[in-house]
Amino acid sequence: MIDRRDAISAIIEATNPNDLIVASLGMISRELHAARDRATNFYMIGSMGLASAVGLGVALLNADRRVTIVEGDGSAMMSLGNFVTIGQEAPKNLLHIILDNESYESTGGQPSVSGNFDFSAIGLKTGYANGKTVSDLKDFSETLHSPHPGPYLLCAKTRLEDHQSAPPRVAIPPEQMMARFRNSLKD
Repeated sequence: MIDRRDAISAIIEATNPNDLIVASLGMISRELHAARDRATNFYMIGSMGLASAVGLGVALLNADRRVTIVEGDGSAMMSLGNFVTIGQEAPKNLLHIILDNESYESTGGQPSVSGNFDFSAIGLKTGYANGKTVSDLKDFSETLHSPHPGPYLLCAKTRLEDHQSAPPRVAIPPEQMMARFRNSLKD
């Protein structure tokens, strides 16, 4: 199992300055924001399950830039229908990362049912060009650094985290976040 903070750090390390990231609400956005906030990160606030839809739209409108969606298993399960649309639209610049801790961690750590199926297999069946599930940091990091035509679904099996050391909520007002992200699309 991978520590989610280590996974976030690996994503940051593999991200180029021009890359765009759409992060689901909750701990993922909080940890990404605390580790490296930048205008090209869009943090989903108050909209569980929509990171893949927003990320797809960003990828389709910015075909010359790599777009990474980072969401948890709970968010991904809420929007499995988006997998079909992503597969149909097939943006080659899209990397869809699911950090799967088999839990709705952001809402209190209730167990999810994601241990009963394989997200990457679902991605492949719905039209993703590539898919892989990993459970160790080395494999995760190597996959992030290797060329991968998209859409690519990368599922990382992660540990349930200790909330005692959770970073603070993203404090950027939504309007300001939207404006700075929109401005970063012009660069």
